[in-house]
Amino acid sequence: MSEERPERPRTWVPVAAAGGVAVLVLGLAFGWTLFTDGPSEVEGAMVEACETVYAETDGPAIVSGEIYEPDEMLDYYAVAETHGEAVPFDELTDEQQDGLRGFGADYSESGSGSAAVVWRLDDDTYAHCLVRLSEGAVIGTPTVGPLEVAVAE
Repeated sequence: MSEERPERPRTWVPVAAAGGVAVLVLGLAFGWTLFTDGPSEVEGAMVEACETVYAETDGPAIVSGEIYEPDEMLDYYAVAETHGEAVPFDELTDEQQDGLRGFGADYSESGSGSAAVVWRLDDDTYAHCLVRLSEGAVIGTPTVGPLEVAVAE
């Protein structure tokens, strides 16, 4: 007598369940992006002001951009080191490093500070726009130029 078990029919239930979970996850990700993505009101005002000033320069077309709010100045400086001209962060004095770290705290306390928009241009160079903010609004005319950062002594 042989001990062969009858072969069980295969089922597609695990594959269908995995597919359903994948569709659910992708749907939630798409919905989340649709409703939460995009610039805030302040970021939108920054971008509009910067692009208006940049349009007057007749420079290369903007391919992409990134907004750096006052509490992201260390990230902005890292981008400037990588793609522009800036003294390496570890060569800055302690006071200069603390100044970069303090941008976010100053902004959260007073509502005033500086922010930046960095663009990658059509000719594979980078430019930036520096914006002054006060109480969540852009003040003055932004400064646009090549991605070169000088930290005050």
